[in-house]
Amino acid sequence: MTNAQVIASWWRGLITIAQQGDQRIATKAAKSPATVAAISKEIVIIRKLNELGLDFVPHITASTNNSFSYPWIDGEHFSSVRKHSTPPQKKELAIKLLSRAYQLDKIGVVHGELIRPFTNVLVTPEREVKIIDFERGKLGDESG
Repeated sequence: MTNAQVIASWWRGLITIAQQGDQRIATKAAKSPATVAAISKEIVIIRKLNELGLDFVPHITASTNNSFSYPWIDGEHFSSVRKHSTPPQKKELAIKLLSRAYQLDKIGVVHGELIRPFTNVLVTPEREVKIIDFERGKLGDESG
């Protein structure tokens, strides 16, 4: 990979992108030893979703105990796209997001932060809804 560039730095993780051949690769790494557990849990959750074939989450291509890499997801934050959409487009986006959340619920994954779609939900140029950032997620049925 060449020239990794930091694109986001949150409380728990640091996200970089780098060019690998003709593909952009994103890497999320624990920001400190105190946040390794959150990133490790995120890896477990996303790997489960990858094994189930869900295409609306990052697809992990490499990982360690405190970082993981995946092909870059090109998109804008959900709230930005929604803000500039027509009423029928807003409805379509909401239905797509709710459908994704329902799919997660059916398999026992709680995202933990879908209340904030401005950072954790992306809309691709093809208007597909992608859910990212599972570091606050949980496995198992949280309804009861």
